[in-house]
Amino acid sequence: MKKRGSSGLVLLVVVMAIVLLLVAKNWKAAAPRLAETMRAQPQAAHPAGGDPAEAGDDDGPPRALPGVGEMKRATDRHADQVQEALAEDR
Repeated sequence: MKKRGSSGLVLLVVVMAIVLLLVAKNWKAAAPRLAETMRAQPQAAHPAGGDPAEAGDDDGPPRALPGVGEMKRATDRHADQVQEALAEDR
């Protein structure tokens, strides 16, 4: 009997090697731009002399989202309903 499947395995290894080479090539091309982005100073994003909190920066304390209170109340009501349903089953 002939062995089957070994050619498929070889083909899979060759395809994976080609894909890895292409990924490595693209990674080397993008790496300098990524490194430059990572080295960017966060102060450059703010206007000179401006307060970062006034510029709408996310570094300040988090602001409440609209409707969060209502979502919390709805979640609490649902949790109470679940607890009541579980209590009725016992």
